[in-house]
Amino acid sequence: MANYLFVLIAGISIFCIAAALGFLYFNEPSAATAPAGPRDRRSRHRFAIRGEAILSWQTDREGAESTHTSLIDIDEGGASVKSPLALDEGTYVYIEIPHLQSATTANVRYCAEVGRRWVLGLEFRGPLFSKITGHPQSVQFTR
Repeated sequence: MANYLFVLIAGISIFCIAAALGFLYFNEPSAATAPAGPRDRRSRHRFAIRGEAILSWQTDREGAESTHTSLIDIDEGGASVKSPLALDEGTYVYIEIPHLQSATTANVRYCAEVGRRWVLGLEFRGPLFSKITGHPQSVQFTR
């Protein structure tokens, strides 16, 4: 009986250690731990959101690039996204949010490395436009 109990405790211990190591290895730091830029001067509350955003921008060689990002949060004035690429502060981007059927332009206000990705703070340069009608879209973000 003592051997059975020892083997059971040893097995559970090994499992817990392996699970903890796997969690530490595979888990990226949360976007909540990302810096909010030089100083968080937002006048509006940001709302957590899940979904894809596609960023496009002009390159120095008169070409265009784009990348798929994950939305972190959003409000009427901007959004935060998790990106596989770093973009320079001040980069002018076109942001398309497919599941809201919306798009607008924005400036990159900050870029911070978090884990193996980059958190970009985007300040919208105008309202979100409906991809269907082309008119400004009244998107209400409420608590």
